[in-house]
Amino acid sequence: MSAAAPETQAGHSRWVLRVNDAKKTFEDGTPALKDVSLEVRPGEFVVVLGPSGAGKTTLLRSIIGLERLTAGEVWLDGARVETANLAETRRKVGMIFQGFNLIDNLSALNNVLSGLLDTRGNLATLFYIFKRSDKLSALQCLDQVGLLDKAYQAAGKLSGGQRQRVGVARALIRQPRVLLADEPVASLDPMIAFTVLSLIKEICAKQNIAVICNLHQVDLALRFADRIVGLSDGRVLLDEKPDAINEDYIRRIYAGHGQGMYFGAGGGPADDTIHFDTLAPGPLP
Repeated sequence: MSAAAPETQAGHSRWVLRVNDAKKTFEDGTPALKDVSLEVRPGEFVVVLGPSGAGKTTLLRSIIGLERLTAGEVWLDGARVETANLAETRRKVGMIFQGFNLIDNLSALNNVLSGLLDTRGNLATLFYIFKRSDKLSALQCLDQVGLLDKAYQAAGKLSGGQRQRVGVARALIRQPRVLLADEPVASLDPMIAFTVLSLIKEICAKQNIAVICNLHQVDLALRFADRIVGLSDGRVLLDEKPDAINEDYIRRIYAGHGQGMYFGAGGGPADDTIHFDTLAPGPLP
């Protein structure tokens, strides 16, 4: 039986996901997470910002039990995540991947339906035979991301932006409480990245889905996040609203990396403003 949440019911209602003092050290002794703690509320869009190797992916994998923490704990929807309830936990989580993770020769519709495979029986798993209600739900999810007209097109024939929107629909069909997005726009060009993140944020806000989105692009984090958690070398360096973050914070996160930083021409010590190109929303790619 799962342990009770470490707060009163009224306190728990403020968050849907909580990570407490998470530590992860790999078998070779490499530390990946160092006392990481964070909370995410329903409908909140939290960006975990940091360079490659900061521990961002390890954090997401630990939340759904793909990596076992060395110490610390994860709570989701009022229950501590542990081996006994991993299947139940994962049913409440949707994942969006950097590399899309689609099956190219399957239709967009069947790729969305694949988001239900771990919740359905062997028949669906082996032969992609789903109930009519599941297919209607998949079509509705494709409609939400603007791809209803591509439902029966092979995923391999879609553009990069369209493929990632199929990935978003696949996550949404699970009706998740939490959506985890691991560098979801890293392989997309800037304008397409903007439209995909706009779509994720709008849909999840409407459906009250909590989002943790790993990014390394400062400009996108500042544009879309309700809160930014700065992660560097496995440690949380900041947890702030975007308007509280200045260039000094960003330089601390990226110290020794210098990647994904968007500063204006000033960029000197006396300039505490982060400048970045303003991206105007365009049509969905």
